[in-house]
Amino acid sequence: TTVTIPAYMRYARAEVSLARIAADRAVFSGTVLIDSTTQPIAGAQVVLPDLGRAAVTSETGTFRLTDVPAGAHRVMVRHLGFSPVETELSFGSAQRVVRTIYMDRVTVLDSVRVVAEAIDRPLASFEDHRRVGLGHFFDRAEMAKLEGRTMSAALENMAGIRLAHGRGTQSWVVSSRGHQSLTGRELRQGDDADVRNGARLDCYARVYLDGMRVYAGREGEPLFNVNTIHPEELEAVEYYADAAQTPGEYSDLDTTCGVLVLWTRRR
Repeated sequence: TTVTIPAYMRYARAEVSLARIAADRAVFSGTVLIDSTTQPIAGAQVVLPDLGRAAVTSETGTFRLTDVPAGAHRVMVRHLGFSPVETELSFGSAQRVVRTIYMDRVTVLDSVRVVAEAIDRPLASFEDHRRVGLGHFFDRAEMAKLEGRTMSAALENMAGIRLAHGRGTQSWVVSSRGHQSLTGRELRQGDDADVRNGARLDCYARVYLDGMRVYAGREGEPLFNVNTIHPEELEAVEYYADAAQTPGEYSDLDTTCGVLVLWTRRR
């Protein structure tokens, strides 16, 4: 006898399984500060390169990465104008790892060498996508015209993009085509801090920074405040409004809400 399991029961079992996996994952959070001071660094990238995961620090220098598998993982922290920090940390099952990370200022940068290494990598992908003609794009020349503005103000000049604004300088990219799903499964509100900062239930775009996911649309995951990045720090920007436009390397997740791809400069 063949028994057919209803679709809703299969989805329920899958959600329970995913919930159990998430409960076993670690959470990595902390603060990035200048030298040995208490001055926070906003917009620093905290990267787990082996996992292809990243977070960007808030205005108060804080970051949070959820769903980290147990084990030893390499951690990189970088920001324009500071010496990068690299170490290895061990994460236990369901462990909360909290660290304060100090970065040293760089007084002299070998700008020619660093730019030559960095620009070719993102631009090869960026130009390929722009030639296809799907999505919306800003290159360095267009970003240069927007320097001195907030990132949210700069993005509002990009066709097809929509932003939701919270308290203070909080701004998030949301679906420019509205909520399209019948289930509402992709609607999120961020974490508790986002809710306090005015985030509402909405369809928030996935965000990639230098090829690393910094917002994947998971329940309770911190939203990506675009104003932690400045136009002068970026080499290029890509935005895809829905899954039909999104290139394959960014479409492994549910991209109904759109995808924002940011490429930073190296000076």
